Amino acid sequence: MKPLFNQQGSEVPKRPKASDVEVKKAIIERGLSSFFSKKQPVFEPNQKDALIKIFNEHWEYSCDEEELAEYVGELCVNVKQDDLVSALITACEHLNYTYLVILAEWYQSNAITPPYPVGSKLDKGTITGISQKEAATYEVLIYGFPESSPNRRSVKFEDAILAEE
Repeated sequence: MKPLFNQQGSEVPKRPKASDVEVKKAIIERGLSSFFSKKQPVFEPNQKDALIKIFNEHWEYSCDEEELAEYVGELCVNVKQDDLVSALITACEHLNYTYLVILAEWYQSNAITPPYPVGSKLDKGTITGISQKEAATYEVLIYGFPESSPNRRSVKFEDAILAEE
């Protein structure tokens, strides 16, 4: 991973990782607050603290909600498994979105500049744009795919490697 720089050429802090304890804590607290801002058919407001504890122990970005249901199930003993998994999918969507918001905040607050311009050739393909979904990430057309292909690989700025000429 290469360091990233801001517009003044100063190195910026590394990308927040969802697995870092403090980042994970912020994701879970903010994400579950968003999740609980609407009435939940499966979870009661008094279960929020227990969910925070379980998520801190077992959640990871883009995790398997059915696996997570094994840990959460004891909170919802009178709930059908399908309803529990569905509620966890919604909760995890809130957490995953929150992580993307945290990345966007990091990107904007550090005024990060892309290391390579659009059109640059990387080892994996050609940079066709900067992701609107995940901060500090390129959209890359993989070599061998036609330019008309909608398929793009996401490559983080710090992981981008220029192709050898």
